Parts: sequence; C-alpha cells; structure tokens
Amino acid sequence: MLFNAQGGQVHAYSASPTDSYNDYTDYTGSKLGTWTKPTAFTPKFVHVILYGGGGGGGGGSSQTGGVVRSGGCGGGGGARAERLYLASDLGATEGYNLGIGGARGDGGASGADGTVGTVGGQSSFSTGVTELRAYGGGGGAFGDNAASARAGGAGGGLAAAGGTGTTSAATGGGPGAPATPNGGCGANSLATAGTPVQAEYGGGAGGGHTNVVANGVGGGSIFGGAGGGCGAGTTVAPALVNATAGGDRYGGSGGAAGSSGASPTAGGNGADGNSLRGGAGGGGGGGTITTNTAGAAGGNGGGYGGGGGGGGVGCNTGIGGNGGYGGGGGIYVFSW
Repeated sequence: MLFNAQGGQVHAYSASPTDSYNDYTDYTGSKLGTWTKPTAFTPKFVHVILYGGGGGGGGGSSQTGGVVRSGGCGGGGGARAERLYLASDLGATEGYNLGIGGARGDGGASGADGTVGTVGGQSSFSTGVTELRAYGGGGGAFGDNAASARAGGAGGGLAAAGGTGTTSAATGGGPGAPATPNGGCGANSLATAGTPVQAEYGGGAGGGHTNVVANGVGGGSIFGGAGGGCGAGTTVAPALVNATAGGDRYGGSGGAAGSSGASPTAGGNGADGNSLRGGAGGGGGGGTITTNTAGAAGGNGGGYGGGGGGGGVGCNTGIGGNGGYGGGGGIYVFSW
C-alpha cells in the first residue's frame, strides 16, 4: 500500500471472544468518517492509534554563477497518539478525521527561489472528553538564492502542529519542551547542519541548513513520523553541497539522499510505517552546477507521518527540484 502522494489510511479491526479477526474498514485518502462499534459481539475495550500527516518538503532554488544557493528543507514528521478506551465510554458511533500529508514546495524557475512545503493534516477520533488527536508536521523552508540559514519543518505533537521552517528554528508541537521532546511533544527544527534531537511520540524535525551552505539530516522519532532530509545546495565558489538523508528512529536513516552533479538524482522515498511506528522521512534531492540543468526532487515521506525531503538546486535555465510530499496520516481501531 502506497502512502507517498499525501493519502492516508484507516483500519478497523474487531475480535470476537474466539479471537477471529475481521478487517472491515480499509481505505486511503483524506476522509471524514464514522466508526461503528461492533454489534456481532459485545466489545469490552477499544484501542485507537492515530498518526498526523507529515509536512511537505521545500522546493529548491535555481541560479548560476558565484552565489550561494540552497536546496529546500525537509518537512517535519507527524505525531502518533494512542488511547485504550472502555468500550462503554464510547458511543455506538464515533466520528473521525484522517489527516493528509502536506503538499510539496515547488522548485524555483531560473533565478528564483523555491516555495515552502505545507503542514501535514491532523487526525482525530471522537469528540469531547473521549477525543484523541495527532497533529501534523510543519512544512520545510524553501531554498533561496542568498546566504541565509533556513530550517526544516518541526515535528507535530499531541496539542499542536509543528511549525513551518523559516530563517530560524521552528517550534515543535506541544505539550512539553520541543527542544528536548518526550511524550507527545514534537521536536524543534534547526537552521544549522546539526542533527535534530530525537522525539518519542511526537514527530521528528526536517533537516535544515546554515548560511554557507551546510546541510543537516532529517530527525528521527521512536514512535511518530520522522523528518525529511535537506536538498543539495551550493557554496559561493560555486561548489556542490550534498543532500542529506531523511530520518528514521534510533538515529537510523530514512529515504536516501539523491546524488548531485551533471545528472542529479531524486531523494529516496521514506519507508511506510505501520501500527508499531510512524513513517520514515524522504531523502533530499540532488543538485547541480551544470548549466541549464534542473535540480532533482526530494523523496516523499513514508506513510503514517513521514516528512518529505527538500528539492535540490538547479542551474541557469534549469529549475530547482520540487520537494517531496508528506506521508499521509493513519488511523487504527482495534475492538475486543
């Protein structure tokens, strides 16, 4: 099942007392829907798992000559939220919303900056005191034709979406301290070449870059979606600065970075997540200083909240690479 074009997925499982499972809802897309409590048996418990959508990666810039130009920054990962309910605390039906992944930022035309990626959508289940929410990751900053630092999208949390990258660090979604996130707090993104701090249930942050350019990798999350990598840029020389990989968990790499040069390649897509963990971040796209050559696209974020990778730089009439789409959110409902 592919999630890398912004769609999401809902699963609903019911178990009878004999543990015979029946998958009765399974679809992709952006949806408002209704979950119905099983009637074939009387459930005692309902376990709900949500993922917010990953943020889209920023588009790369395009320029020629001795100027610093940067690739787009990675999108932030979506949060994971889960809750075990007594079935009696839920109604016969409960509404849900499935968040989609953030849209990519487009690469800039000749001499132009790219555009910013957008925030991933939030997923929710039920309302009132039984409501559960998981917010999406922030969009990655655009690549520009100037010596300026920029940040990836911050990770989504259980109380707010991750901030979209700018020329300074973007703030992760709360609750808690996003500089040192734990629980359901999303991680801050960095406008540096550093590795963003790892999140727990919140989303990881997208990779950013310094003003010289030096690129950072996508940040990881143990249970939530990971951040996308940064697209390739150039120094004033000009000399290429390679793209970076998307994040995963425990410091592992997500989607691979694209290669740079006369024929740049796209970043790899992040791996899809599942009921155990969120999606990996897409890799940043490769860039070029070869005249009239386009930059390559960032990889799409993995399903269940992976952030998209940033696009790489183009040269002269070659446009910058597009960012990758954020991975769609997801909902699991288990009844027994």
